[in-house]
Amino acid sequence: MGGYYLDRKNWKAALSRFESAMVLDPENPEVYWGLAEAEHHLGNFADAKAHYLKLLDYDPDGPHGRQARKELKEPEIANGKNAVPVQSATETAK
Repeated sequence: MGGYYLDRKNWKAALSRFESAMVLDPENPEVYWGLAEAEHHLGNFADAKAHYLKLLDYDPDGPHGRQARKELKEPEIANGKNAVPVQSATETAK
C-alpha cells in the first residue's frame, strides 16, 4: 500500500504505511526506500538520510541504490536537518 501512496504523492499516507511495514519486515530495502522518499518530501531530512543509508546497507546495488546515493548528495539531505518539525504517523495517533 505504501507504494500506492508514493505514486500518488500522498506522503503522509505513504509514511504511515511504510512505518507499519517496517514493523512487519524490518530488513526489506523497499520499506526503507519508501520511508526515505516520504520523509524527504515531508521535509524530514534527518530521518530520510538515515533511511536512505539503511537502504544502501541492505541493498546497495538494488533498484533504488543509485537514486538513494543521488539523494544523499542533496544539501538538505547531506546536512540531515529538518525543514519543519514533522510528526510521524505513530506520534500523531497518540
